[in-house]
This record gives sequence, C-alpha cells and structure tokens, in this order.
Amino acid sequence: MKDVRVVCVAVWVGACVLFAAGLAPVLFEVLPTRELAGVVVNRVLRLLNVGGLIVSLGLLLSLWSGGRHAAAKWWRAEAVSLVVVAVTCAVNHFVIARRIAELRAQMPTPIDALAATDDLRVAFGSLHGWSILVLGCGVVAGIVALVLIARRETTMTV
Repeated sequence: MKDVRVVCVAVWVGACVLFAAGLAPVLFEVLPTRELAGVVVNRVLRLLNVGGLIVSLGLLLSLWSGGRHAAAKWWRAEAVSLVVVAVTCAVNHFVIARRIAELRAQMPTPIDALAATDDLRVAFGSLHGWSILVLGCGVVAGIVALVLIARRETTMTV
C-alpha cells in the first residue's frame, strides 16, 4: 500500500512541476496567441487541482483507515501535509480559478489588449500571482508528504 501512496503523490507533484517549469512557459511561447495559451493552461490547472484534491483526500483516508503509527508526530506531519495539499488545490480550483474566469468574462478584449492599469487586468494579475503562490505551497506540502510516506516505517500500533 505504501508504494501506491508514494506513486500517487509523486505523480501529482511531478505533474505540477512539469506544468509550471515546462508546459506553461512553452505554451505561451509557441501558441499563436496568449489568450489560447491561457485557455490551455487553465484546463491543465483544473486537472492538476482536481487531481491533487482527489489524491490528497484519498491518501488522507488511507492514512486514517490504517491507524496511527508508532511515531505519532510523523503520522500527524503526514496528515497535515496532505491537508495542506487538499486545501491549496480546493482554494485554487473553487476560489481563485472561479474568480479568474469571472474576470475574463467581464473583459471586453483579450487581457493583453487591456491597459496595464485597467482594473480588470490588475485584478487578474493579482489573482494569477495568488494562484502561483497557492500551487507552490501545495507542491511543497506534496513533497513533504512524499518524503514522509516514503520514509514511514511499516510497523503500526493498535
């Protein structure tokens, strides 16, 4: 079971890192418009956020159903790191992404055509920054969870 747990969190963390460091910048570089790149990035972020939420909640359920381990502080640390992943994914998906979509719907033109001082563009930039920060926190928590899951002893106490 530990191997499955390690693979689940490793795949999610890896996908997030690949997306942030590779895919997103390339999309904005090679697609014909930044608007099209933004649409693709939004869809991938949706998958990462929902995937991270599902993975973290599933791992939390498996953690709690397995009982506490001899090293309770490590068990709690793993639980907290998985809760952080779940919360960051939920906030990004249900709060930040929804607000960004609302802003885009209000924009009369593509975002790049708006003045840098336009209220909608400024709000979009702020939300974009928060989205990056929240995803980054989730990935760090995912890495912590990955290390804790991989290192955890298999001896369980009743």
